[in-house]
Amino acid sequence: MTKPLEGIKVVELSTYVAVPACGRMLADMGARVVKVESPKGDVWRIHGANNGIRSDEGENPLFDLFNSGKECIALDLKNPSGMEAFHRLLGEADVFLSNTRMKSLVKLGLGWEEMHRRYPGLVYATLSGFGEKGPEAQSPGFDSVAFWAKTGFLADMTVRGENSVPVQHPTSVGDTATGALLLGGILAALLQREKTGRGERISTSLYSAAIWYMGCMVIMAQDKYGLTYPKSREEGGAFRAQFRCADGEWIMVMILDEAKYAQAYFEALGRGDLLSDPRFATVQARRSSKRELFQVVEPIFARRTSGEWLAELEKRDIPCTRLNHFRDIAGSEQAWVNQYIEYEDFPDGGRAVVPCPPIRFGEEVCHTAPAGLLGEDTVRVLERLHYSEAEIRGFLDQGAALGHLRGGGA
Repeated sequence: MTKPLEGIKVVELSTYVAVPACGRMLADMGARVVKVESPKGDVWRIHGANNGIRSDEGENPLFDLFNSGKECIALDLKNPSGMEAFHRLLGEADVFLSNTRMKSLVKLGLGWEEMHRRYPGLVYATLSGFGEKGPEAQSPGFDSVAFWAKTGFLADMTVRGENSVPVQHPTSVGDTATGALLLGGILAALLQREKTGRGERISTSLYSAAIWYMGCMVIMAQDKYGLTYPKSREEGGAFRAQFRCADGEWIMVMILDEAKYAQAYFEALGRGDLLSDPRFATVQARRSSKRELFQVVEPIFARRTSGEWLAELEKRDIPCTRLNHFRDIAGSEQAWVNQYIEYEDFPDGGRAVVPCPPIRFGEEVCHTAPAGLLGEDTVRVLERLHYSEAEIRGFLDQGAALGHLRGGGA
């Protein structure tokens, strides 16, 4: 099957997750993505070790997840020869993709104005922490800070209590979500270029993406609407809440159309009589009696296991699920049968379950394979750029480029 982006060339100057995740999806769609790192390498290569996850040549699943399918080269852009090779790459590229801070890009001569003048057909896509204007434009912005903390999620999702602390931020979720937004912009810019022949500047930030994704809360939390956060579990009402079951697990019930499901819900609980109780007979009445209804329903859920309750609710077509754990995904039949997860086999013979990219064309699934080592493709890419063997050896000797072979050597 011909992939939609075959023939498209991407130069990715990136670290960590958000932009690499975007580049990974471009590669999965058929683009040739060259990931350019400094000779020190992307620090994400060794990040897994901070969490007890292997991050070496034999096994590095966290790095592979966002960098599989790319060519990996290492250039010193502060070295004139390294920068000259980088521009030779750009000369044949369709997309430049980076999360390097704009101040640094401009200092390197890689700002939008200069790049657009030199490569008018190039799609120039950048991602920042907080945006390119304002007092925080140059601030570092991991998703923990710019996506989760700054927008209110960590504080306003805190469970109320005397010793409550903010929830620990999810790892790289904001990064991958923002990278997906950047991907959409790049695809639109490539389509526009087909019509105009000119490249466009595409940009987003972790902060702007988070504000968009949390837009409902941003609106509802305004003073004019009177909703305050954190909200207690009871405030959602017994039709939209989580309940602890007899086996210690939690289930979620999420009924938005109460008029349609109220009778079935009460019958599932063995309390069909509640629908004739004036406090719970109508949507408006239940809204005024949320806490009372919650106090009635909560002990009922505690009498049976989560599996029993899910069976009872599902046979009445009531939206519900167990509050699963991250570890449960690796054994999820639904995930396996739809090929949302797969095994990645590592060079040293080990394997692990990894997520598959969520977009597919037809029935083709994009697989995760071990990503290139730091500088693994440097020599091959430089050869493709028509550098001679002597020139390439000169680059390596003077430190303008770094080459690496799996198992050691240059």
